[in-house]
Parts: sequence; structure tokens; C-alpha cells
Amino acid sequence: MTVDAARGLRVNALDVRSNGHRRLVHFWYRSHRAPHLVGEVEHAWDRFVGRIWHGRADGAFVRISAPLDGTSEDSVRARLFRFGSALDTELAEHWPKERPRARRLAGRSAGLAG
Repeated sequence: MTVDAARGLRVNALDVRSNGHRRLVHFWYRSHRAPHLVGEVEHAWDRFVGRIWHGRADGAFVRISAPLDGTSEDSVRARLFRFGSALDTELAEHWPKERPRARRLAGRSAGLAG
């Protein structure tokens, strides 16, 4: 489900029912390379490529939820969309910035060559 088409923010959505209560749950995966992954295979592939090409495979599973009891699903969904979009912006601003692996390895190689 697309939350913010301009930024490409997509989420998975679940309607969870337990003990007579309902919650709307949104979740997605995020990495330094691809911030809006919705599938486990997509996330695993991104981690693999990130490890090979960038020397890092960090990522996050992001899940937010809100109760649906007595509230319209559309208003709860809209609230989760707004919060999820704001949260993803914060995550992007605080995601670790690291030097590319090739530069780190080149520095080590230069020290060994002498």
C-alpha cells in the first residue's frame, strides 16, 4: 500500500483481531540503500546487495499500530500514514552515514603496500 508516492513510501497493512479488540498495523523494512521495502525477499535481497557492494547490511523492521475499536478505519489509516511518513523522515535523518567500503579497503591496502 502506498503511503507517500512522491517519496516511494510503501507499507504492508494488517487488521489484527485479538480478544475482541482490533488494531490496524502498518510495517515496512528500511535500509541505507532502500528505505521503503515491503517484502521479506525484497529486504533480504537488499541486505545481500548492500553487503556485497557497500560492505554493510544494516536495516530496520518498522512497525506501527493503532486501535480500531470505535474509530473508523479510514481515519485510523490516515493517522498511521501521517505518523509513518513523519517517522520515516526522522529515521532517514538519523540513519548512520558511513564511508563506502571501497575507500576503507583502499586505505588499508595502501598501508600494507609500503
